[in-house]
Amino acid sequence: MRNLLDDVDAHVKTPVSALVTINVPETEPFSAGDFRFPVEIIRNRSPKGFGANHNAAFTRVTGPHFCILI
Repeated sequence: MRNLLDDVDAHVKTPVSALVTINVPETEPFSAGDFRFPVEIIRNRSPKGFGANHNAAFTRVTGPHFCILI
């Protein structure tokens, strides 16, 4: 995940934000403040399925576009 966010930070020139879903407890190798764009981390209380995770993230989208990256 860190590499993907680093690439977005380095190459995307338009305004962007990221929602990162942590489906099962784990330690992220980054901090949300490490990037020039806002990163919101969603930590599930219990694991959800593929569609449920994306539907939950979609409810938090504020921009005109939503892209799922796995």
